[in-house]
Amino acid sequence: DSAAIAMSKLALSITNSEINASAAIAGTKISPDFGSQNISTTGAILGKDLVLSDTTPVINFNDSTANPDYQLNNTNGVFNIRDTTNSVNRLVVNTDGHVDITGNLDVGAGIDVTGAITATGALTCDVITSNDITIQDQQPRLNFVDNAGSPDDPDYLFQVDGGQFVLHDSTNSANKLVVNADGHIDFIPN
Repeated sequence: DSAAIAMSKLALSITNSEINASAAIAGTKISPDFGSQNISTTGAILGKDLVLSDTTPVINFNDSTANPDYQLNNTNGVFNIRDTTNSVNRLVVNTDGHVDITGNLDVGAGIDVTGAITATGALTCDVITSNDITIQDQQPRLNFVDNAGSPDDPDYLFQVDGGQFVLHDSTNSANKLVVNADGHIDFIPN
């Protein structure tokens, strides 16, 4: 008994610096359940799978500079990439599969679209290459805005209005060419 007590006192007196660097504790000796303890490391966390199970599982990315911080979360089956500094969901993958993006989306290699494109705002671009472009509305129109040169350069739009196909000088609020429903064409001089 006295030998066992002496050994337990010896075990309690060993400091971290006295343990050989090659010493290791078998993973089977460590409980995988840390309970409510936080795990903190300045190194990498390596492993095969990371599973977070909670009502709203969250991973936070806190930048130590003044740049925005981000969070990955799953709320009611909706996956979010959230800018926590500005309290905005930047990318949301909804349960029905559609994706919402807050802000501007810059695509470097092009966009391939199989279905229809629906725009509720203005469609702004430098070049569109497509076999068909369909604009459907009460008065569908295609605007050409010249933002180079003199501010007096006229801007034009094509529109369909009341069965007429119109080339309209939008700078001067004047029709320049009208293709009527009966086929005759009106040229309107300055």
